[in-house]
Amino acid sequence: FLESKGLEKLLIIAIAIAGFVLLNQLSTKFFYRFDLTEEQRYSINEATKEQLNNLPDVVNIEVYLAGELPSGFKRMQQSLLETLEEFVVYSNDNLTYQVIDPNAAISQKSRADFMQSIARIGLQPTDVFINDDGNRVQKRILVGVVINYGSRNIGVQLFKGNQSASPEE
Repeated sequence: FLESKGLEKLLIIAIAIAGFVLLNQLSTKFFYRFDLTEEQRYSINEATKEQLNNLPDVVNIEVYLAGELPSGFKRMQQSLLETLEEFVVYSNDNLTYQVIDPNAAISQKSRADFMQSIARIGLQPTDVFINDDGNRVQKRILVGVVINYGSRNIGVQLFKGNQSASPEE
């Protein structure tokens, strides 16, 4: 009698674990995001989903919004990455992205060379002013993406600086 109860508990645990694994596998294939905003801000329209689903070749997106960022830009980064994750799902893995910190270059010369090459594609750094312990500090950040498709590279500036605006704005 004791062995059958122990076996029964073990079987229930095994079924529960198998159920969680199956649910996890299904959730990677199918998901739904509920958008409760009035303007449907977080919804991807059907035309975009269809275009992503019919990409003929791999599109790689390089996201230049990383490193030490003011909180407003961190929220922008998080929103962008969530949208790109959703794009990846709808693209049948024909869309990839990577986040690159332009300030991670080891030397000043390599950073300068990188900034020149990225400027040729159409991305320009933006100066923002942040308050650091009561001091107004100027910081230069790059806020953009480079879309790579085949042999084409297109830079998209995501933020145009406003000298009088705070990073939160």
